[in-house]
Amino acid sequence: MPKQLIAWLCATIVLFSSAWADEPSDTDDQEILVGDLRIPIEEIIVSDYRRRTIDEVPASITKLSDADVRDMSAQHFEDFVNIIPNLNWSGDGHRARYIQIRGVGELEQYQGAPNPSIGFLVDDIDFSGIGSIATMFDVESIEVLRGSQGSRYGANALGGLIYLRSMQPSDRREGRVQLGVGDDSMRSLGIAFGGSVDDEQDTTFRFSAHKQVSDGFRRNSYLGRDDTNGRDETTVRFKLNHSPQQSGYGIDAALVYVKADNGYDAFALDNGYTMLSDKPGKDAQESLGGSLNVEWLDVGSGSLRSITSFATSDIDFSFDADWGNDDSWAPVLYDYISVSDRERQTISQEIRYEGESVVTGIYALRLRDDLASLNQGDYYDPFYDFADTLDYAFDSEFESTNVAAFGQFYREIGQASSFTAGLRIERRSIDYADTDGLSESSSETLWGGELSISHEFDDGTGYVSVARGYKASGFNLGVVPDEWRRFGD
Repeated sequence: MPKQLIAWLCATIVLFSSAWADEPSDTDDQEILVGDLRIPIEEIIVSDYRRRTIDEVPASITKLSDADVRDMSAQHFEDFVNIIPNLNWSGDGHRARYIQIRGVGELEQYQGAPNPSIGFLVDDIDFSGIGSIATMFDVESIEVLRGSQGSRYGANALGGLIYLRSMQPSDRREGRVQLGVGDDSMRSLGIAFGGSVDDEQDTTFRFSAHKQVSDGFRRNSYLGRDDTNGRDETTVRFKLNHSPQQSGYGIDAALVYVKADNGYDAFALDNGYTMLSDKPGKDAQESLGGSLNVEWLDVGSGSLRSITSFATSDIDFSFDADWGNDDSWAPVLYDYISVSDRERQTISQEIRYEGESVVTGIYALRLRDDLASLNQGDYYDPFYDFADTLDYAFDSEFESTNVAAFGQFYREIGQASSFTAGLRIERRSIDYADTDGLSESSSETLWGGELSISHEFDDGTGYVSVARGYKASGFNLGVVPDEWRRFGD
């Protein structure tokens, strides 16, 4: 039997679902099939402060459900690049780390100050610019908002914002286990369970864990190994909801731990799948993040929400910079490596008032990014008697503080039209220093906003929107003239 057929028959075996369910889950909703996705016919609600349907929000939004994730057998967010319109990704190494929406977004970041154009939030935790942790097991929904954002969420985003929400706790006891096998010795195991912790069902929880390993679609003939580009990804999530009946408040807490210990040995001189590297690299990221979302109901004519989050990430990235070995380059000596270790910490606080027709809030983000990199190598060409040695170490420290005030106003015009206006003002301060002697400190005030009018027709909704986004100014590294060192926002 062909190997591909065996993998197809075995992949994503669900051992059991709703293992200790008190009552059957609601899986009988009518659906329509669009390509490979099952789209529910019922209204799709987005994470808009007014809980509007996707047709009512005057913005370009794509929302995918947990059913879409399962239908795609998706392990990582990068698997949706061919499904979500206007979405692309790139990465230095094994996994997608940088996202582009409508062509806007970073392609890489080897050095310098992080300043992502695309926001990437996981359960209100900011992982912008380091999206390689976006594994998909037990994810409830994915929202991709195209265009500049800032008056709807606390985090600013010039080109768009991506929001991943893991499965919410339920007051019904339930669980699932998922086992998968596939090509290149892929094996995966996931388990999730949760329910109420008290008889009053005031407090609910959900725990999930998932691990996937594989050889990584490459073989290194020089080392005689097939795992130098392998995957080893572990994800653990925990969510807790506390909403006492008739208390007027609710608390949602989330915690996520992801360890991606992936190899990086992916380039061959003939663009094939057989590697010759003698020093394979790795693309590893270990992240821990948490968020606390507290909502007080019946505050005036609306509600008050506080969202606190933190994240810490250790990112190791290395590769064999000559992609070969002594034998493959002989008689020329060509032997280089590149190694970098990045540590990033973020902490954010958002306080938001959500009324019937208005949302206002303040947002603060503190980010620290420390980088230590090393590039080494030797080159000798006996034909030209030319030699070169590289031994370059580069360290940098970066800190930024963002404080913003934002608001959005909504008003209905007649029975079928509505008007939305938003404004965001942000103050950003940075400090940067590296071992090349560059030191930069600056502060600036930025602003953006939106105006839109939407109208409900018999067969759908149309809107016209004008938005202004922004991206903070920055500076160029290396040996450049002083007048070219900085660039504007």
